Amino acid sequence: MRLLLLLLVFGPFSATLGHVIEGKSSISFDNPSSSSSESSSHESRGTHRHRHSGRHGRRPPRPIQNDRSHNHGSHSHEHGGGGNNGGGENVSNQADFPLVPEPFQRGCGRGWKRFDRPTGGWCIKVNEGTISNAEAESKCQLEGGTLSGLQDTNEILYITSEALRFFPSGSLWVGARRTAACRSSAFSATCNGHTAFAWTDGSATGLAGFQWNHGQPDNAHGRTQQCVVLLASTTPKTTETWFYYANKLDDVGCENLMGQPLRTVRGYVCGKRPNERRRK
Repeated sequence: MRLLLLLLVFGPFSATLGHVIEGKSSISFDNPSSSSSESSSHESRGTHRHRHSGRHGRRPPRPIQNDRSHNHGSHSHEHGGGGNNGGGENVSNQADFPLVPEPFQRGCGRGWKRFDRPTGGWCIKVNEGTISNAEAESKCQLEGGTLSGLQDTNEILYITSEALRFFPSGSLWVGARRTAACRSSAFSATCNGHTAFAWTDGSATGLAGFQWNHGQPDNAHGRTQQCVVLLASTTPKTTETWFYYANKLDDVGCENLMGQPLRTVRGYVCGKRPNERRRK
């Protein structure tokens, strides 16, 4: 009877144990609490992933992040960091501040332009006025200067371009006078464009500035043409009885305002030395 009870109690266990020992059974003694905990852990991780994914879902997508970077670039552009022009809007903002004087303006003052001649710095200013040569000289002296000679083509082109701001065509008094040796002479081998006149400003040198119109200086009208004018015109050639080229010189009477409309004296050119202060 006892043997029968033992077989009934331990019989299934021994069979199971035998199977476990032989490795033929996949049965495991699961701990309900452990299984529940593990399942909860899986669920927790799943929930964590879901929540984490949810946070990422609320984050701005990459295009918005790139847009932030773009905005930063635009910020740099606004402060002169971007743009194909190398300076962005900062270049235009510079006009709001006083500009540092350029080298040719140094020591000349407003309205004057500085040129560097072999004799040193020289300031030039173009003025409007239908006046005589003597009156023009007086007005230049009131500004601390004198009627200006012409050193070279560069000065001539600057002067005529400035004059065209005042009028479309006309002549300007410049600082040159007929020499004593040629005062009563017509155009000749000894009194020509190189020898008939001399600069009076005490600064211009050489012959490069003596760029005469064709056949000039002829000292016409009874040998009375003792002064010089420079023609400024929007057209390359002006025709009034004779033809005259723009940016060229002509000898005229010092009181003669030349009543021809396209060549009438309408301005004058002043010159002075710059006020250059020595640094201590």
